[in-house]
Amino acid sequence: MWRPSVQTVQPGEIVALELVAVGPSDRSASIAAIDVVLAWDEHRLEYIGLDNNGPYAWLIAGLLPDRDGLNTNLADGVAFYTALARFDADAIVDGAGVLVATFRFRALVRTVATRVAVEPAGGPNSRTVVFGRESPIQDISGQFGNAVIRIGTPGDCTNDHAVGSADFGGLQSCFTGPVGPVDPPAYPIALPSCCPAFDFDIDGDIDLFDLSAFVNSTDQPNGATVETRHVAQHAFPE
Repeated sequence: MWRPSVQTVQPGEIVALELVAVGPSDRSASIAAIDVVLAWDEHRLEYIGLDNNGPYAWLIAGLLPDRDGLNTNLADGVAFYTALARFDADAIVDGAGVLVATFRFRALVRTVATRVAVEPAGGPNSRTVVFGRESPIQDISGQFGNAVIRIGTPGDCTNDHAVGSADFGGLQSCFTGPVGPVDPPAYPIALPSCCPAFDFDIDGDIDLFDLSAFVNSTDQPNGATVETRHVAQHAFPE
């Protein structure tokens, strides 16, 4: 699992995610090895690096060479992490969880939410699994979690950490209509750093759903002004 599971940053800031191994709630368990396939949106997050900064000193750990080539290009949004326990000391986990490593990303563009996911598999030779140390070695994998990162304030194109009438012109310029879900996104290239802030459902387009979400943000603290509602109704009449 990831800690924290949800965090908010601004474009250009570093996102630090802790990969945590969590054992059974009623007992401890000994780990022989951990393999994790992780995936992220490379359009919104840039992988920076990782630190094996947990309390246990692994025999070897990191993004090692793999048979599926997931670690060949770390700019494509997929990686394969491996940690092998030492022979002279057990890696013990319990229900409270043990930090394995901390992964660092740079937030690239404003977006309502993006995820760093633990995927079940990344290829025929790459899958997420936790092996126990009991003989014979067993798969003791549990549930895998995703981390959600919010970059900037949803609907904020002016970078003032609030949603108001000044942002509505950006939404109009970014409006694509219902063409999603698509990847890569269909946002106009004129505002590449602004349009993701209006993609409230993260489907690669800016359509009436996103317009509605933008207008509804007027009910939130520091949200858009009433004037924005009037401008929206005039620009996109029913």
